[in-house]
Amino acid sequence: MTIAAKELDRLREAGYVVEDEIGRGASGVVYLATQQLLARRVALKRVGFDPAAGETVRRRLDTEVAALVALEHPGVVRLMDVQRYPGALWFVMEYVNGPSLRQVLDSTTSGVRPPEALRILEELTGVLDHLASRGIVHRDLKPANVFLTADGRTKVGDFGIALVHAPEGTADALGRLTQPGVVIGTPAYLSPEQAGGRDELGSASDLYSLGVMAYELLVGRVPFSSPGNVLALLAAQETEPPPAPRSIRPELSRAVEAALLGPLAKAPSDRPPSAGAFWSQLELAAEEAWPRWRASADTVALSGRLARGSRPVRATGAQDDATVGATGDGLAAESVVASSGPASAERGDEPQPPPRVDARPPPKRGGAQRWALPAVVFVVAVVGGFLAVRAVTAKGAAGLRVASMSLAFQPAPSGCAVVARLQTNGVRGRLRYEWADGGGPPPVEGSLTVSGRPVVVVDHNLDGTTAAGPAATTVTFSLLSPGPTRRESLPVPASC
Repeated sequence: MTIAAKELDRLREAGYVVEDEIGRGASGVVYLATQQLLARRVALKRVGFDPAAGETVRRRLDTEVAALVALEHPGVVRLMDVQRYPGALWFVMEYVNGPSLRQVLDSTTSGVRPPEALRILEELTGVLDHLASRGIVHRDLKPANVFLTADGRTKVGDFGIALVHAPEGTADALGRLTQPGVVIGTPAYLSPEQAGGRDELGSASDLYSLGVMAYELLVGRVPFSSPGNVLALLAAQETEPPPAPRSIRPELSRAVEAALLGPLAKAPSDRPPSAGAFWSQLELAAEEAWPRWRASADTVALSGRLARGSRPVRATGAQDDATVGATGDGLAAESVVASSGPASAERGDEPQPPPRVDARPPPKRGGAQRWALPAVVFVVAVVGGFLAVRAVTAKGAAGLRVASMSLAFQPAPSGCAVVARLQTNGVRGRLRYEWADGGGPPPVEGSLTVSGRPVVVVDHNLDGTTAAGPAATTVTFSLLSPGPTRRESLPVPASC
């Protein structure tokens, strides 16, 4: 562990005791530390920069740090504090005591099962939509920067090379911790525009990286690989089409294959308009290919995650074939064996008297006694059936409901897109909706299967976008079902 003595002393003065190095990323080294005041473990990441940089660079650093500290999302590793020293920033981050997705993939030869892969991808798409809404491009999205918590959540970390687009009208159009024109990141997960060293990167770049991860999770390998030849790998990312997933995994459906290839398009404008749109297509394909994937994913999440030093333990007894995980904290699951024999250990070894036998014959049952038990069973069955039917009927009557909805514009590779965010009651069902561009083309109707998600995102690209701005003057989102029909409209801005 190599840290400048002055920085180490200043960290101690700030209340942080560095313990050990736990990782290295594209932009710096990560250490495990203890925050003494709160007696909690944190992760410290050191990101170096040129101490002779001018005021513009320092303002950009401040812009980026402020944006990252303001990130509040359950799927983002929280940035809690920043310590600045000459030539270095120390990011104080939430410590996730769980394996990275890279560790999970490297620990198994059979790969991640589709239900668990889909659950991870669903959470990641939510994170990317959140970052896009805040103008943040991660630029280093890969399995090593995705962490799996013990309670079944997925978190994205390591924003050391993130790109922050400042709000429109501010002095700095862009905040960044790296120099423009420099290719930085992990080659196998870089978008074509990032691999080519282009400066203007948007959320479509992160979507490509997510597409590589989705391909790896469901196909079993990354689309492009060239060990020892980084230049060849970067060239492949820019120019070569990815291998068709079904050429590697013939059992995949054509719908799943089409969904996986969508975010891997070379041109950003040819990719889905957002991570949420990509997930909608993949979710529909998954419902056909693996109808019960969500129930299986929930079971996997409840069984725990692979942790450092863990080993599977098979439990016997009431539940055959139920596998539970032992964590690296020394908490192991033990085999439970049910015994139906007498509990003689508590009575000692003394001989026990024989059981008392009543020699009297049992009394004869009359007609009322003979029919009492069947009558009780019948009544219980009828009442139970009635209650079950009423519960099912009530659930069906409740069905999918949309509590609220809102519209917002966001930049898209093709110009301008509008996003409808729907807050639902979390019940599985199907939405029908319609987009209408005032002064533009005819309305477009669509539908979406909702599988228990409380927040649903529906994207729409404005047609007719030109250099002078979108042709449409207003855009209207109509929720057709579940009813009653509701509409929201917004005037189209001159530019996004």
